[in-house]
Amino acid sequence: MQIGNFFGKEMGKRLLKTPWLHDVDLLIPIPLHRNKELERGYNQSRVLCEGISEETTLPISMVLKKQKAGKGATKGNRMERMNSRKIEFQIESKIPPNVNHILIVDDVITTGATLESAFQVIRKEFQGKISVVSIAHTF
Repeated sequence: MQIGNFFGKEMGKRLLKTPWLHDVDLLIPIPLHRNKELERGYNQSRVLCEGISEETTLPISMVLKKQKAGKGATKGNRMERMNSRKIEFQIESKIPPNVNHILIVDDVITTGATLESAFQVIRKEFQGKISVVSIAHTF
């Protein structure tokens, strides 16, 4: 978890230098299924959000809930993952009316299917600006 917090703080520092993200109002981490989070002991996207929030003072909201446990993020090809994630998330609480720009935080992007699913669910309830941040590493 310490490494996640470190990377979150680094992300926060970089986000503060990114002009098009200066108007972000709210951080939303990609949730894990409750059983997976209990097994792991933490949600890595939430840990990243905590680090980002420490640097930016942006609030974190757990508005998304994962409906069912599914395959891991690296299982199946993009089409299989897109099909299995269509109804993966639901909105658990309302996004506050004063929020105009949210930042969805995920720990890693493989095919983009998880973020696409989360985006689609959020878009049904929220008409403001939605941005995404994740960790990337190139070799």
